[in-house]
Amino acid sequence: MYTIFIYLLLTLSVSAQKKRKNLGKGKVSTTTPLPLTVKTKHGNITGQQNEKFKTVEEYLGVPYAQAPVGPLRFMPPKALNESSYGDNFNATKLANTCPHKRIVTNFSGFDEWDNSTLEMSEDCLQLNMWIPKRNQTNNILVFLHGRSYSKGSASTEFFNGAAFAYYTNITFIAVSYRLGALGFGYWKPKNSSEAVIPGNMGLLDQQMALEWIKNNSECFGFQNATVTLMGHGSGASSATAHLFSKNSRHLFHRLVAASGTIENRWAVEKNKHVRDNFKTLIGIVGCNVSKNEDSTKKEIQKEKTENNATKILECMQNINVSKITNVYIKNSNQSMIVGPFLPVENDTVFFNSSIRYKLGTKSMYKNVSVLIGLESFDAAYFLPQFLKGDKYGCGLNYSLPMEDPVNQCHMNETRLKNAIKLVAKDFKIKDELFRDGLREIYDFSFNSMENRYRDRAIKLFTDIVMQCDIIEFARKITEFTLRKNYMFVFNKRSTYTPWPKWMGATHGYELLYFFGYPFLHPEKYKPTKLSEEKEFSRKAMKVIARFARTEVLQKDWSEYTNESVYAAVLSAKTQLSSLDSERNMKTWTCTHFKELLGNYTKINQTEDEASIGNVAIELLTVASQIASKLLFTL
Repeated sequence: MYTIFIYLLLTLSVSAQKKRKNLGKGKVSTTTPLPLTVKTKHGNITGQQNEKFKTVEEYLGVPYAQAPVGPLRFMPPKALNESSYGDNFNATKLANTCPHKRIVTNFSGFDEWDNSTLEMSEDCLQLNMWIPKRNQTNNILVFLHGRSYSKGSASTEFFNGAAFAYYTNITFIAVSYRLGALGFGYWKPKNSSEAVIPGNMGLLDQQMALEWIKNNSECFGFQNATVTLMGHGSGASSATAHLFSKNSRHLFHRLVAASGTIENRWAVEKNKHVRDNFKTLIGIVGCNVSKNEDSTKKEIQKEKTENNATKILECMQNINVSKITNVYIKNSNQSMIVGPFLPVENDTVFFNSSIRYKLGTKSMYKNVSVLIGLESFDAAYFLPQFLKGDKYGCGLNYSLPMEDPVNQCHMNETRLKNAIKLVAKDFKIKDELFRDGLREIYDFSFNSMENRYRDRAIKLFTDIVMQCDIIEFARKITEFTLRKNYMFVFNKRSTYTPWPKWMGATHGYELLYFFGYPFLHPEKYKPTKLSEEKEFSRKAMKVIARFARTEVLQKDWSEYTNESVYAAVLSAKTQLSSLDSERNMKTWTCTHFKELLGNYTKINQTEDEASIGNVAIELLTVASQIASKLLFTL
């Protein structure tokens, strides 16, 4: 009897060990996601086991701040309290998308980045979190989405972090933050000493999300977690903005910025432009109307608008949010393409100073490692937006196949000249010698082949919109950061992208590799290409993971310094053991482009521009101004 008892105990023990071993391999005995409850600083939340990757836990739509509604609309975010989650918060539904105007085009190249099926609500200060429980590391990657500070969502399927968490053992968190006027409105009445709406609320949202992560990470099993902040496009410019906010410095340790930095001129705007746009918004929605309690008569006066700030603010905080998001504002003093609401360069709540001043004086977080990236033809994605019509020939007919002859950006000598005129116009430079100089720099005349003209247009706009400013930012931070700095150029076209082949590696689609999309949705790839796409995605994920874990990349990846201005090229040939190649980022075109600009001053320069160190002649500021003019949706 005793022998039988011992045998049963051994059998049960072996069975239990097998179950634990199977769990370690990501296998479970059921296909139903298991509920998982965690006690946080604000109450219990219940997430679930990821349905596809069984050893990944997901906690979705978790609030990190109070809902910015009513009197909290247009205000800095307010922290949660100890009972904010009530008895238990159900964290199994993706974070709400912050309100903005959605435009459905029926073209996946646009619509997949801003999925209309995702729920939209002002109660959107939430995050989605994927935590690997197999060999969990002490590392967290926090991602900020892009789309020009005006649209997009943290809950887009491209930013599903389950595959990344599974294959890298690094926790992935996507943050939702306020957009447009709700996140980046700014209003300071002329006779007021302080701003009624302080601006940069979206950046403060991100900051509070980082604070929530720091305060609650131990609840999820972390001990002094290492946080890597990553962004793309305007998400990347937001991420780099946190280098210049004192209250963000203790919240992250490494930074990855892809296709954008705070140095890009489209990344921030002069306060007066955003202020004027908000005043226009007040008038359009009807909140500049003063109501006399004893009369129904409405008086619309500019003086009333400025002197009744409290009443105006209350009106703006109580009207239906759709009235705000559905308004389109065009400011003649701004670019014809840049959005009306974006971070202001001078505030008292986030930068607590001028970001331009801080960039010039190196007033930033120095104990951080930085990885900066861009795509070889980043601006090709934007050409159909601002070089459309017969004058330029780069418009797309989205009802036709992308490889249709109509959609090949038929650039010729005349159309390239027109594009250069557009650049000069956006610089407010009328001198024909400037246009001649641009033509010489980009040397369109040495080959009359049509695609050569198109390639030069792509290079011109990539320099103006992205590359020259990103390289300048990289140069600056090498002077004041104390840790590692790296740069990469992404040169692999996704087989999933619906955009035409002439665009090359398309803006944004590198994220599908970095976050493991081929593993998450293999059914969306051609079977003949799936293995190749998975293999490259595995390599791309390992680049981000290695940087997040160790801040040191592979041996033949040179650090980016003033003496060694090289970036690693990530292409289809890239191997994990060695790089395919490196690229000298001190480009001939950017160097001569800046020199050319240095010979000209902006026409109609405003007094406030002149006061900032004669920025008309300051080459980098002028160079980045055109980026503000040309950027469509980052």
